[in-house]
Amino acid sequence: MKKIILNLILIMNLSLFGLNDYSNIWGGLSVSLSDDLDAMYLNPAGFGVDRGKQSGFNIQQGNFNSNHTNYHIFSSIYRWESGFGFESRYDEINKYHWSLGYGTKILDKLYSGFTINKSDDYSFGMLYRYSNNLSTGFTLFSNNKNTFRKIRYGLAIRPYSPKFTLGFDKLINYNDDWKKDNSTDYYFINFDIAKGFNIGINKYEGKNYSLSLSINLGNKGVVINNYSPNQSTSSITANGIGFFNYSQKQKSDINLINLKINNYVELDLQGIFIEEKPVKKSALNFEINLLPFRNNNLKAIQLRDFIEKIDEIIKKDNINGLIINLGRVQAGFGKRKEIFKSLMRLKESGKEIIVFCEKNDISNMDYYIISMADYIYTTPNTSVDLKGINMEMTFLRGLLDTVSIVPEVVRISPYKTAGDPLINEKMSKEMEENYGQLMNDFYSILTNDLSKSKNWSKEKTIKIIENGPYYSNKEAINAGLINKSLYPDQFDELINLKKINKIKWSEIQPNNYYIEEWTPEDTPKIAIIYAVGGIVSGDSNPSPLGSSIMGDKTIRRAIIEAREDKNIKAIILRIDSGGGSVLASDMIWREINRTINDTSGNKKPIIVSMSDVAASGGYYIGCEADKILAESSSITGSIGVIWVRLNFSDLLKRIGIKFDGLKSNKNADFLSGSHLMTEQEKNKIFNVINESYSDFKEKVINGRENLNDIDQLDEIALGRIWSGDSAKQHGLIDEVGGIVEALESAKELANISLTSDINIEEFPKSEPFSFLKLFNDEKSVSILKFDDFLPIDLATKLSTLNLLPVLIDNELQLLMPYQIIIN
Repeated sequence: MKKIILNLILIMNLSLFGLNDYSNIWGGLSVSLSDDLDAMYLNPAGFGVDRGKQSGFNIQQGNFNSNHTNYHIFSSIYRWESGFGFESRYDEINKYHWSLGYGTKILDKLYSGFTINKSDDYSFGMLYRYSNNLSTGFTLFSNNKNTFRKIRYGLAIRPYSPKFTLGFDKLINYNDDWKKDNSTDYYFINFDIAKGFNIGINKYEGKNYSLSLSINLGNKGVVINNYSPNQSTSSITANGIGFFNYSQKQKSDINLINLKINNYVELDLQGIFIEEKPVKKSALNFEINLLPFRNNNLKAIQLRDFIEKIDEIIKKDNINGLIINLGRVQAGFGKRKEIFKSLMRLKESGKEIIVFCEKNDISNMDYYIISMADYIYTTPNTSVDLKGINMEMTFLRGLLDTVSIVPEVVRISPYKTAGDPLINEKMSKEMEENYGQLMNDFYSILTNDLSKSKNWSKEKTIKIIENGPYYSNKEAINAGLINKSLYPDQFDELINLKKINKIKWSEIQPNNYYIEEWTPEDTPKIAIIYAVGGIVSGDSNPSPLGSSIMGDKTIRRAIIEAREDKNIKAIILRIDSGGGSVLASDMIWREINRTINDTSGNKKPIIVSMSDVAASGGYYIGCEADKILAESSSITGSIGVIWVRLNFSDLLKRIGIKFDGLKSNKNADFLSGSHLMTEQEKNKIFNVINESYSDFKEKVINGRENLNDIDQLDEIALGRIWSGDSAKQHGLIDEVGGIVEALESAKELANISLTSDINIEEFPKSEPFSFLKLFNDEKSVSILKFDDFLPIDLATKLSTLNLLPVLIDNELQLLMPYQIIIN
C-alpha cells in the first residue's frame, strides 16, 4: 500500500500537460481506450499497460489554430517497456515541441500516469479495466499558467469481443475558479472489418468528427486519419498519415512475409551463450573503454531465447529455412547440445539450413552445432578443425612455487579434484581415471550426434574425425564436411540466384503478441530461476555477459518470491554452477526444501534443469528437487567437500616481512596466515569436512528415490564427476534433457496440459526503475579483469585463476575443478 501511495504522490506532483488538437493523430478516440501511442495525448495512464516497445512517425496537414493557417506538423514518438513515452514535434509556426509521459500499474486492473511538455502543460490520468467488456478512464488537463483547465472522462463497452467497441466521452472546460464553462460530448465506435483493418469514428459537437483507418502488418502498420481540428470550425478538416512499429505482434490477415515466397531467416551465430537475459547497461552510464583491444567485446545470447526462436521458425509455414552466418561461438558442451537439438528439430521439420563461414577456421565444437546443415559454405582459406575431443586442465603449482605461495588443501578424497590445479603440476591418477571416463562419454555423444546429423555410419564418422583437422578446403569437401568454397560476394550471388527473401533474426518474436483483451484470463505461470556462477554468501553479480557469482541472498529471494506467487504453478531451477561455499549452498538448499515441503498452501513442484555444469554445490542445492534433468553432455556429481587456502607466509618472509606475537591459548592462532598449516589444524578441518560430506550424502539419499544406501553412495561420490548420461545410470538425475524437456516436466507435475500456453517468469528479477539509479548506478561499473588484456586463447587457459575469488574467505567449499576446456 505504501508503494501505491508513493506512486500516486509522485505522479500527481510531476503531473504537468494539456489537451491539444492532436489527440486524433494515432486514431485516438477515448480516455477509456488509449493504451498505445495515443496515450500521450488522451490518457497517459495507458503507458502503464504492457505494450512492449512502440514507436511511430506522423505527418499532419491542416488548420490547427484560430487563424485557420494551413500548415504541416511532423512528429515522432517512442514508448519504452518501463512505462515512459517521449514525443518530439515540429510545425511551421510553433517550431520544436516535446512531451514526456509515464504510466504505471498501481493495482490490479488500475493504471495511472502523467505527461509534461515544453509549454508547461500537464495531464494526470487514470484508467480502470473493469472487465473484458467495460473500461473507464479519466484525465485532467491544465498548465502552470492556469490558462486552461479541462477534465475528460469516458466509458467504453465491448458487447461481444475486442473487434467491436463503442462508448462515450465528456470533456468539461473550467474557468480559473474551477467553475464549469462549457462541455463537449463525444460518441465513438471502433471496429475491425478484418484482421489487421480497423476503423475508428468519433462524433462530437455538431458536425465535428474524426475518422481513422489503421492497417497493421503484424509488428508494423500505418494509420490514416481525417478530422476537424477546431471545434468551432467544423467545415475545416485536417488529415494525416502515421507509421508505427510495435515490438508486440498484432493479429493480421496481411503480413509482408506472407506476400513473399522463399523466406529465410538470417542469423549471425556468434557470441557467448548464457542462461539469463543479458543485463542492459544504464543508458546514462558513460563507460570509457581504456582498452579498445579488449577481448571481451562479445555479444551475449540467451540460450532459451535462441531455442524459442528456432521453435517459432519451425511453426511458421511461410518460412522456408535458415541462413547462418557462422562466427565464433562460446558455450559449454551442455549448451551446445541444446543448440544442436534445436537445429536438428528445424532440419527434421523440413526447413533448409544454409551455413556460410568466412572466419579463419570452424572449430571442433562449432562444427558440431551446425553439422546438420543442408549446405555449408566457407571461404577458400577456412579450415575445418574437426579432430576429436581434447580436454585440457590448467595447473598453477609451478607459478605458485615460483612466487613462494603455498596451496593448502584438505579434501574428502583424491577424487575431489577442485584443488588439483593449485597443488599439482599434472593430472593425478584419480583425476585421469575420472576425467577419462567423462571424455569417453563426451566423445560418444559427439560421434553419435555427428553420425545422426550427417547421416553417416558410426565407423565413417570416427574415421573422418581421426583424419582431421582439415586445413585444405579440398580435403574438407572430399570428406563431406563442407559443400563448396565461396567468397562473400559469391555467396551473396548464390542467395540472389535462389531468389531468397531474407528475414531478420530480430523479427522472430515468439510469445510476444499484442493482447487485445482488457482483462485477459490468467495464463498458468512457470518460474525459471537462473542459478549461475560460483556460489558465495551475499548477492549475485549479473552483467551483460551473464553472472559469474551466484549470491545465496539473491537466489533465496527469488525462490521465496516464486513460492509466494499464487499464479506460479511450478519452479524450474536452472543451474549452471560448479559449486562454491558450503554455507551459501546450504542456505539455498534450505529455501528449496521449504518450498517442496511447504504446509502453508505455497507448496509447488521444483524441477532442476542442469546446463553445462551442476556439480558439487551446484548439485547440492537441487539434490532434493521433485525432478532433476541434465543434458547427456552436462557435468554433474562431484559429491564431496574440500577446504582450500593459499598461504602467503613464505612469500612474505621472502620479501622481508616477519611475524611475532602473543596468544592466550594454544589454538588462538588457529589457521593464522602467519604460518603453514599444522597436522593438528589439518586433522581438525578434515573432521569438519567429513561431517559436511555425511550431511551432503544424507541430502542426496533423501532426495533421490533410486539411491537408498548411504554407505554405497561412496562408489559414485567422494568427489567424482559424471556426464549426464552416466549420472542417469547412477541415479543422480531422473531424466536426460534440456530446458525444453524441463518445461514439459514442470507442466506435467503442475497438472498443466502439455498443449496449454504458459507464461514464463524469470528470476532473479532485474531491479525496478528508480530515478536515483540514474545518478547512482553502482552495478553498471565495468571491472577490468586480468584476461581483458590477453588474447582469447591465452585468457581461456588462465581462466582457472577465476577460482581465487571463490576461495578468498577460507570457507569449506563444495567445488569441482573450476574450468574444463573442451576443444
